[in-house]
Amino acid sequence: MRINELITESEVLDEITRPGQGNAEYMLEKAGYEKIGYGMYANVFAKPGADHVLKLFGYSDQAYRDFVNMTIQEPNIHFPKFKGKMMKVTKDYYAIRMEKLEPLSQDKKDTLELMRHYIYAFVRDRFQPFYRATEMENLEKMQPGITEACDLLARLMINNRLALDLHMKNAMMRGNTIVITDPVI
Repeated sequence: MRINELITESEVLDEITRPGQGNAEYMLEKAGYEKIGYGMYANVFAKPGADHVLKLFGYSDQAYRDFVNMTIQEPNIHFPKFKGKMMKVTKDYYAIRMEKLEPLSQDKKDTLELMRHYIYAFVRDRFQPFYRATEMENLEKMQPGITEACDLLARLMINNRLALDLHMKNAMMRGNTIVITDPVI
């Protein structure tokens, strides 16, 4: 048997044993999972009572894969905790388990706006001091490590030529800690 025959057989086996994203989502719902979140490239499922969620996201979402890899290499309290590794399910989508978080409350909207301004200034000025430094210092006192998280995101954007997508649905809470969950496109 030649290598190209093995590869072809392997690809067929994947298509038979690994469902497409739509079928996987249907199977999750049949198994008691609920869709608790969605985005342009992803859907998030949770089983009632579980301490983690399962995120299925499209292969084309390279920015999210870059973000996950960065959070693993550069852990920060303001990034999600992933359980296991990112898994390429088929050629069309990935899956990853992560901690279950709580929605961000509306009173954090100004905080996200400050973080966005900080990151944009960092990217624009290439690591120059932020014009609203005092506000960021105050945020750092309330959310230790947030400045480092923003710096890491800015570097990720610069190095990987990504755009910022930080808004109320792409940040959540772990207790009193803001967690940035899907900030780049």
